[in-house]
Amino acid sequence: MLSNIRSVATIIYILKIEMDNLENRAHNITTNTQILAVVLPVYNEEQGIVGLLDEIILCIDVDQPIVLVLVDDGSQDNSYNEMLSYKPSRENVEKFLVRLTRNFGHQSALMAGLHHVPDYCDVIAVLDADYQDQPSDIPKLLKHLVNGVDCVYAVRKPNAQSFLINFLTKLFYAIQKRLAGVAIPSYAGSFSVFSKNFLNNLKSFPENDIYFPGLRALIGYTQVAVPVERAHRKFETSRVGMSRLLSLGMTGILGFSIAPTRLIFITGVLTTALCIILGMIVLTLRLLGVIQVLGFTSLALFILGLFGIQIMCTGVVGEYIGRIFLEIKERPRWLVRDRIHQSCVNKETIKV
Repeated sequence: MLSNIRSVATIIYILKIEMDNLENRAHNITTNTQILAVVLPVYNEEQGIVGLLDEIILCIDVDQPIVLVLVDDGSQDNSYNEMLSYKPSRENVEKFLVRLTRNFGHQSALMAGLHHVPDYCDVIAVLDADYQDQPSDIPKLLKHLVNGVDCVYAVRKPNAQSFLINFLTKLFYAIQKRLAGVAIPSYAGSFSVFSKNFLNNLKSFPENDIYFPGLRALIGYTQVAVPVERAHRKFETSRVGMSRLLSLGMTGILGFSIAPTRLIFITGVLTTALCIILGMIVLTLRLLGVIQVLGFTSLALFILGLFGIQIMCTGVVGEYIGRIFLEIKERPRWLVRDRIHQSCVNKETIKV
């Protein structure tokens, strides 16, 4: 009996908070104020996450309501507790905290955050939690989200301290530009702002192998690029290893084009034609008595070259088959451990 009374009291309490929130959102509608959702995937950022959230709130106009959608991507440090205990300094700031069951990767955590954006939000902003996407640039992007523009994305200059990373990045974008079936902007990461309609289209993509800049370009609509300065990480070094960068780069190319398989076919045709021509030349010279026996070195190099091309082509086909294998399983792209909602009215925290 006592437990039933507690359950009813809890339901009444939650309903009261939701009514307060609805009243506050109705006020925003009548005053024609757009509600901004800021999606932030977080992984092991305990040192800077509180400062980053404060900076985001300070950079947004004081009259604009904000919904913070924070996704803890299986952090191994104290990031989750830092976000859980964080109390926004403004009354018109709500907080949704989503904790995933493990580390699913940045792109999956980002999409998980987008799927948890409340329906009453009008504009969505996406940025990284490592300070490389500067919160002070959010108003700059929002300023261009007018007159029928559905998405504004940041284009940044490369600033990696490693010459090798800069070279590989430039090479990746050059290959992507030539092979991708859709025009994906170079040096444009996840940092962007877009409309609610644009968000609904993003959420309709079901694939597991996610490359957010490519999906954003694939949607179309009216998009505007805004140049920004990419800052260095404020704390420690990047936790994204070379293997993950390589995997993301492969997704950025193979996930949006079948050009590599066509190149394999063209290479096969050209190699076959070359072999036929060389065979005819060698046979003619042999019949004319010009040559007796071909050199072993040239023959060995030719065979090894063909063998290398075959292995490379098999690897490309294998990449496509592997991605098909992962997609047809239709496994969840992420799993949620718990969800926390902090009201913008009385700052009470509720597990939902």
